[in-house]
Amino acid sequence: MLTSDLVEVKRREDQLAVVRLSPKRRTLLVELITTFYAIAQTHIGETRAELARKVAAVDAPGREAKLRKAAWKLVEDACSFEESESRESEALRKRVFERATELRKRMIPGEHLDREKTLEGLSEELGKDPEAIDAQLFSDLREAQRLLEVATIEPRSLGETFELLEAEAVLLRAINVTLDLTGGPEAFRQFHRELRFRGLLFQVEKTEDGYRFIIDGPFSLFESVTKYGLELALALRAARKAGSFKLMALVRWSSNKTAGKSTYVFRTQSAGELVRERREHPYVTDLKKEIAAIGEDWSAKKSDRLFTMKDVGIVAPDLVLEHRSGKRVFVELMGFWSRAAVWSRIEQAKHLEEPFIFVVSKKLRVSEDALAEDGAASLYVYATTPRAKKLLERADALLRQSS
Repeated sequence: MLTSDLVEVKRREDQLAVVRLSPKRRTLLVELITTFYAIAQTHIGETRAELARKVAAVDAPGREAKLRKAAWKLVEDACSFEESESRESEALRKRVFERATELRKRMIPGEHLDREKTLEGLSEELGKDPEAIDAQLFSDLREAQRLLEVATIEPRSLGETFELLEAEAVLLRAINVTLDLTGGPEAFRQFHRELRFRGLLFQVEKTEDGYRFIIDGPFSLFESVTKYGLELALALRAARKAGSFKLMALVRWSSNKTAGKSTYVFRTQSAGELVRERREHPYVTDLKKEIAAIGEDWSAKKSDRLFTMKDVGIVAPDLVLEHRSGKRVFVELMGFWSRAAVWSRIEQAKHLEEPFIFVVSKKLRVSEDALAEDGAASLYVYATTPRAKKLLERADALLRQSS
């Protein structure tokens, strides 16, 4: 994925837009991606530093430095590098340096320390041959990581969709995003599940021809900004598969011409069609499996139900719990980023007629007492991961209340 510093934008008053590539520059981009991809494929086993030197040798017009960096970033994302345990390398370096110090103390004036003999002297002690010791000595440093494999990419396709990739990078600096999705309930559910899967904070409103998603951006948060921004950018890809949409984002963008950062409005749209996909949060998958394993009074399945409440919003539960008596309880897993989303749901819960359980992380510092015991909904606050047994206890309590 591109980073925001690799995006070429133009500003006009309070509006910010991605600069569209000319045919000539798009051809150059594809050529650069193709060249870098070939270099990576033919240098598997070499270090990042060695690979970087090969990439640096590729010529490109000086004014295209940003485009060149963007092309390499797209190829680098397809590369997998080895990961070494930093503690092991640090401990090994310490022992080698200690050994070198010991040898220096025994040296006579004019004698030079022999690196190979130093490593050979440690070979028996460490149970490794000198070559293995040498390879691991600095393997925890990023430049020393070796290229293991390169995933398949299509340079021409990346060139053709470059502006879409730039739009994703712009959202890394979003304060908030409003996305109007055109389509019916199926399009809604698919994009809604994607936002849930990625743990994003959002609200939904019904519009005349679809749904409006109001999503918190990474720059509205005080922590997890980078991770959240990445999830938001990936959600934009999912929106293209959910159908036609128009997006408006308030973004914080730095300017070379003015000091500090300024706020701009960024717009993009897509005329795509629904591409059906099935995705659910791992917690939902785990809960279904756990409930099936318990196999007593309850069963669980994915919910396709939408609860639309005028002037309040839309609630789309993740699961529906079915009791052997035929009664049902709906379950929604809340986002992990803000308490505001929980309090919004608590207000909406007052308008629900069906039994509901909202599953909330303890990190959000919300008490289960926030929902009245005699209401149609309850809160399940979990410590690490939600557990089926605890969830079913709350479902039983809701049924007893309603009987």
